[in-house]
Amino acid sequence: MVETEVDGQKKRVKKPLLMCLFMILLIGAYLSGLHEYLSFETLKNHYQDLIMWRAQHPIISAIGFVFIYAVCVALSLPGAVFLTIAGGLIFGLVMGTTLTVIGATIGAYAVFILARTIFKDSFERKFASRIDKFKQGFEDGAVSYLLMLRLIPVFPFWLVNILPSFFNVSSKLFIVTTALGIIPGSAVYTSIGTGFVAIIERGEKPDLSIIFDLSVLGPLIGLALLSALPLIYKKIKSKKADTPHVF
Repeated sequence: MVETEVDGQKKRVKKPLLMCLFMILLIGAYLSGLHEYLSFETLKNHYQDLIMWRAQHPIISAIGFVFIYAVCVALSLPGAVFLTIAGGLIFGLVMGTTLTVIGATIGAYAVFILARTIFKDSFERKFASRIDKFKQGFEDGAVSYLLMLRLIPVFPFWLVNILPSFFNVSSKLFIVTTALGIIPGSAVYTSIGTGFVAIIERGEKPDLSIIFDLSVLGPLIGLALLSALPLIYKKIKSKKADTPHVF
């Protein structure tokens, strides 16, 4: 499809607007000290206030949680895992997981859009070697490949947000695979939050390495392999097609 002059003008206007919005959020987040509050100590010292705030303002607290989570992911601020735990503490397993997935997906989509527009050239130069390693997977089947990358907690979240922007992945596909792919991991850390008070009373800290425990990692790898089945089938089929037949 040929790009019209109007489309070109929209892109030229959209790019600086996105840049301004990103810079405003980034500066605002660091001036507010948001990244400094995302820690175990903050949760330990203020968990009663958070629970009380949620009881008094259930809708506002839910919207605020999603917004803060989205901003943290969009700006790649450290400490999102503590927000996930806080989600379990404040909202419980089901609602906490749901709000975490919504916030993380919105934030991830923001990174995806930024990587596809204002930071595309710089990211291509910086991550050229990494991008090439993932090229074949996206070409073989973007849906299965994205789900696999999301389900296995080995790849950095920010990297998986950026990669699809280089391979013509649609916004709809990115949003759906992100939301579905992060549900299991989000549920694991949210479940830690549901037992947070008991952990504090025992004088312990949450075990953040639980995601790598075999009982947790095993099912995640199983789901990742399940999502990769179409890719494996396609590989086997292509190899059979390339194998010469002997009559």
